[in-house]
Amino acid sequence: MAKRYKVSGGIRVFNRMMGAFIRGGLTGRTNRVLTTVGRRSGLPRSVPVNLVVNDRGEYIVSPYGPTAWVHNVRADHDASLSRGRQEERVSLVEVTGEEAGAVLQQSWARTRSPVRTSTPRKAQT
Repeated sequence: MAKRYKVSGGIRVFNRMMGAFIRGGLTGRTNRVLTTVGRRSGLPRSVPVNLVVNDRGEYIVSPYGPTAWVHNVRADHDASLSRGRQEERVSLVEVTGEEAGAVLQQSWARTRSPVRTSTPRKAQT
């Protein structure tokens, strides 16, 4: 069974800050706040997301696998995407196969860090 993703305290703080910036319209064009209905609680749940836009449409990628918002969307496909004062009601559909692969590649290419990382070296004694 796959390891379940657990959001750390630092990520929660970051998500709240990003959500506030997005709601204020202070971020990039592809940033949105996704609001779903909690599958267990029935309460609205919000999380900042990035849209991947290509010639086929707009996509939301879950970089950490099936997180809570993914489970909520699987239970109820209706959600809202908001940025600034604009809110759009959407019906989300999960994609698989070649379409998902192409979107993932586009997402990864866009979010690559400009800083080159190197592999750690063993200390010589």
